[in-house]
Amino acid sequence: MAKRYFRLLWKPTLKTGQKINWGGMEMDVIAPITDQLAIYGYEQRSKHPGDKRIMDEKYEKGFIYGYWFSNHCLDGELGFYHLSRLTEIKEQEFKAWKRMVTP
Repeated sequence: MAKRYFRLLWKPTLKTGQKINWGGMEMDVIAPITDQLAIYGYEQRSKHPGDKRIMDEKYEKGFIYGYWFSNHCLDGELGFYHLSRLTEIKEQEFKAWKRMVTP
């Protein structure tokens, strides 16, 4: 299967100093949040056999597992986004964005 690339424009609702509950822990939002965050990424299937069932269940529900990058997370992080929130893009657009934001 060819690698698929995506873009998501996310308008955060979190504010610096806001308290949130994350996984049962209360946390303070400390990162500066921009008006709109551009997230770029690509689909990544797990290489671990134990993940296959979870990956298949999420995929059937419309979620894409991938590496996701933004100007707040240049190294990328693994996670799921729903396909309805993503715009599929060409590899060239992803690479141009990475060149633009990488120091």
